[in-house]
Amino acid sequence: AEYEAIRDMIAEFERENGSTVCRVLLGLDPDTRYQAPSDRTADYYRKRPCAELCACAAGILARRLEAHPQQ
Repeated sequence: AEYEAIRDMIAEFERENGSTVCRVLLGLDPDTRYQAPSDRTADYYRKRPCAELCACAAGILARRLEAHPQQ
């Protein structure tokens, strides 16, 4: 039952965001084998959707827990 719940949540995240692959979520070229890391500046973090994607995942989990409190 746990694996099914996880698969369902992953599928929901993918429906909402188009992928579960960081490279795709970040809009990086999927054909590039290596990209040198960028400097971690305030601008770098402003362009990253990571916080919003984590919030999306947390929301999916919260909805799941509300719908199935006993699991």
